[in-house]
Amino acid sequence: MSPIENNNRGVSLQLATAEASEETQAGSLRHGDYYRSLEHLAGSPKLQQYIEQEFPGLAQAIDSANRRQFLGLLGASMALAGITSTGCRRWPVEEVRPQSSRPEGFIPGVPQYYATSIEIDGVSTGLLAKSYDGRPIKIEGNPEHPFSSGASSAMAQASVLELYDPDRSRHVLQRSEQKHSRTWDDFQAFSGPHFQASRFRQGDGLGILIQPTSSPTWQRLRAEFSESFPNARWFEYVPLHRDSEYAGSLAAFGKVLRPQYDLSKASVIVSFDADLLGSHPAHLKHARDWAAGRRSVDAGQMNRLIVVEPGLSITGSVADIRLPLKPSQVEASAAYLAYRLGILETNPGGLSEGQVAVLDKAAADLYTAGKSGIAVAGPSLSPHAQHLVHAINARLGNVGMCVRYTEESGRECLSQISQLSELLQGNVLDTLVIIGGNPIYDAPADTPLNLQSSESRPLTSIHLSMHDNETSQACSWHLPAAHFLECWGDGRAWDGTYTLQQPLILPLYEGKSPIELLAMLSSQNASSGLPLVRATFDKIFDGASQKDWEIALHAGLKAGSSYELFEPTAHTAGLETPIRPVAEFQAGTNGSRASSAWEICFVADSKSHDGRFANNAWLQELPEPLTKLTWDNAALVSPADADREGWQTGDVVRITAGKYSSIEIAVYIMPGHAEGCITLPLGYGRTHAGHIGNDVGVNVYPLRRRASSYVAGDCEITSTGTHHKLVSTQEHFLLDAVAESAKTIRLGQRGEPGLLIHETTLADFLNDHHTVHGHAHTVHA
Repeated sequence: MSPIENNNRGVSLQLATAEASEETQAGSLRHGDYYRSLEHLAGSPKLQQYIEQEFPGLAQAIDSANRRQFLGLLGASMALAGITSTGCRRWPVEEVRPQSSRPEGFIPGVPQYYATSIEIDGVSTGLLAKSYDGRPIKIEGNPEHPFSSGASSAMAQASVLELYDPDRSRHVLQRSEQKHSRTWDDFQAFSGPHFQASRFRQGDGLGILIQPTSSPTWQRLRAEFSESFPNARWFEYVPLHRDSEYAGSLAAFGKVLRPQYDLSKASVIVSFDADLLGSHPAHLKHARDWAAGRRSVDAGQMNRLIVVEPGLSITGSVADIRLPLKPSQVEASAAYLAYRLGILETNPGGLSEGQVAVLDKAAADLYTAGKSGIAVAGPSLSPHAQHLVHAINARLGNVGMCVRYTEESGRECLSQISQLSELLQGNVLDTLVIIGGNPIYDAPADTPLNLQSSESRPLTSIHLSMHDNETSQACSWHLPAAHFLECWGDGRAWDGTYTLQQPLILPLYEGKSPIELLAMLSSQNASSGLPLVRATFDKIFDGASQKDWEIALHAGLKAGSSYELFEPTAHTAGLETPIRPVAEFQAGTNGSRASSAWEICFVADSKSHDGRFANNAWLQELPEPLTKLTWDNAALVSPADADREGWQTGDVVRITAGKYSSIEIAVYIMPGHAEGCITLPLGYGRTHAGHIGNDVGVNVYPLRRRASSYVAGDCEITSTGTHHKLVSTQEHFLLDAVAESAKTIRLGQRGEPGLLIHETTLADFLNDHHTVHGHAHTVHA
């Protein structure tokens, strides 16, 4: 990529401004130099000293120590920390019984691998779990699964620690004035007569709230449950929903369809706030396909990625051209692209000349690419913008090449959680079963769920969860859930591939899976999930033999079981009238804001997701990919907005959206962030997550409403005058003496580029591949 195009990404590693060419007080960064962090760029004397010696207290020891000595010092310091720490704990002593007879083919100490899967927000991804002597210790991607191909996410890998989390719920709890420990037998003694009485009423007054799931076994059991409880009401909710995508697809095609992107065939990709490579349910496959288009550079061609988004995402960080815009302008940019491609007759406006110039180039690139061009919309865009993007792809003619569609079985979440809230307020329900999730924590602020029971309003609430979390605290019964590595299950991948989930270990705390609980409530006699899943397998794949089951179980999937692909044509009726109004902006090259109104972007956290992984210490310790923050979240703002408001990283601001609760959160100045908006990561500020996740970060859910799940407008932000220290691993560590030579080769001598890949243009790279390292072997005229 060229330096000019790289600057459009909003965060360049190269100091490309005239100001950066001047020497700072503490260093000599010049034009073309590369820096480690914003503090390094600023030339802080304290930071310069830190870079020279990262461990001031052990400076002399580390300078003279080899790797073994250094690890000894590090181990000693950790041991001392463990001795003196007030947070250390003794694990309970448990009796370990020897194995009386060794299973056939089992060799102690030799790892075994099992194919399984993890489901997040209704999408299953194939995994390969490594087990030592019956204990799962490592997670990787399933090489045979089409949507992992050997890769796995950080959340999937950290799920091993979640399995052994000491804060997991260990007992059935019944709450009256205080919690009382019970057993599953106690719950069955209660639930049998209770649900039998509900069965006589055909399910009147019974509600079941679940997270979206693609499990065919769950769907089969639900249909059977509904036969016995025909009047029971079902609700689905997840905070990171895809309601706008459903509505936009319905408007475009007449039915809800799910786009299946093939980025390996795309030469030009235009993304409107769609984090294809980071948070998308199919991001592992998308990253692999996009990288394949990058590797084609050796053949003289390379795909092109153009990203329009408010905050900097994983996808935006690798874009060739990146246009940072506040959410209302992202909507306008999608409409303008449709206008330039002849889909809309009128210019929607709302953009500056500079922004229009970037979009004109994107439109030209897409038009030239034709069938190999593709546009993608993220879940934060309105249904109208989703419809526009479908129409853009239809105009390019890429349906059948870069994108196809499969039927979508999901339902809109917001309308369902709203209906549940109204039924609870109207005392229509007398029993509510909540399977998974944490709606008391993450439901919209204007959708309260009143689970209190009284003599005048009797309500039995039951919650199945791995932790005694915020929702469990409000329920009559709390039931411990099994970890996915402890139970049988199944699901569908993003393209519908039937994916199996098998346990590697018996439930540590007698937890039940969702399908086991539903079978229990239906009075089905199932000692485990295996017969339930096997019955579904035999029903879906009629005529399947025992060998077919064993082959699918070994592979973790049923080959050739993906959904049927469609190649529909998007309708363009009704596109001239936008659903969400575009804010007024000043026209001009500077693109400055016309008013003081702020827009808020709510995004999934890269580690805690929507808050469900908040008690995972591995994930809390893992630096956020772009900010490098750990154990915290922050309000991300642009440098221009920070300068105008006088903010520094760590300054605490108060954010208020409408009449709902305000929050106070520290600011993080993020290069590449759009002006006029602020990004808030979800999933923090938990109060009943566990001793790891409690009181970590700030809960931003109080600002979310039904109409503003991803974007909130007309917000007020004021400074509080206080400061909060944010923990970041921004500074790279220094390698020890053993790796000094390798470091020198990679980083180069002082003032030299070394072998690290920096940047270049495609033309220069084709002329000489060594230009990516900052130098060329030969000089060409």
